[in-house]
Amino acid sequence: MSKYSSFKSHQLIMENWRKFVSEKSLEEKAIPGFDADQFPNPLPGDLSKDFMGKGWDDSPEDEQADKRKTDDQVDIGIDVGGPATNLKPSQNAVFLGKALGMSMVPKLSSGGNIGAVISEDGHILDGHHRWAATMLANPQAEIKGTQVGLPITQLIPVLRAAGDAYGNPRKGEPKGGDLNVFSKEAADPEVITAMIETGKYMNPQFYDRDKLAAHVESIGGVDAVVEAVKKMQAQGAAAYDGQGVQGAPPRKQMPVLEPKQGNVKNVAKRLKMGTIDVAPPYGTFEKGKAAHGGESLSSRRQTMGAQVSEE
Repeated sequence: MSKYSSFKSHQLIMENWRKFVSEKSLEEKAIPGFDADQFPNPLPGDLSKDFMGKGWDDSPEDEQADKRKTDDQVDIGIDVGGPATNLKPSQNAVFLGKALGMSMVPKLSSGGNIGAVISEDGHILDGHHRWAATMLANPQAEIKGTQVGLPITQLIPVLRAAGDAYGNPRKGEPKGGDLNVFSKEAADPEVITAMIETGKYMNPQFYDRDKLAAHVESIGGVDAVVEAVKKMQAQGAAAYDGQGVQGAPPRKQMPVLEPKQGNVKNVAKRLKMGTIDVAPPYGTFEKGKAAHGGESLSSRRQTMGAQVSEE
């Protein structure tokens, strides 16, 4: 065997080994014995400070349940992702008019790091309309964010409670007037043509018939939009282990993290260090006199009560 053939053979073995290790580690990412009830929904303000730190109860002599620092550590990947076509949505409503309008803006439809959280099994949390806009305009572009080594079904309760700990109000359902990408109507060429020609489902504030028509032509025409919508629908059907986005939590039950306020970076750091109690055995909550961040409990209740009552 030549040196070249030997090298290629060794390279193939290593590639297969890396694939095997990657698949094995992916299978093992889910936390055995994970209990979603340990992540109160919503998280009361008086528990929010303890929530962010009780996973780091690792002192051997204090006789507490959680003595190991490593059991709550979660793998974190920074600036990680993949082609838009490989990512799955985690919410059940993405709006075609909004996505089509955003697809006209290169900054919003060319992939890159969109500040989202990505689950270990390839679901995006937040940034759904940038994902949809990229699917329309540049489907092979890579969308990146912070990858958390938990499957989506475990990641949602963890991050939902973390968002509550930061005091971020939940987001309600968007106002009507747009068309859900996951509806049958969204893949109808006649509907898409009407969107272009008449502005149906488009935001009238930004609708320009000639510019939209030229843009759709530049990305392959109505047929290309239909195919992109069908691909998004297929990704939606593949979400949640094949259960589909129809079974996704309502929008008010989804996590709210604010990247510009440093929430994503901070919670990723905490998960990597293991300060959030994500794995059994779970410690007992201790109530505090102030919320995480230092605000009074009455102020926190007022903030959170706009969307979800703490009672």
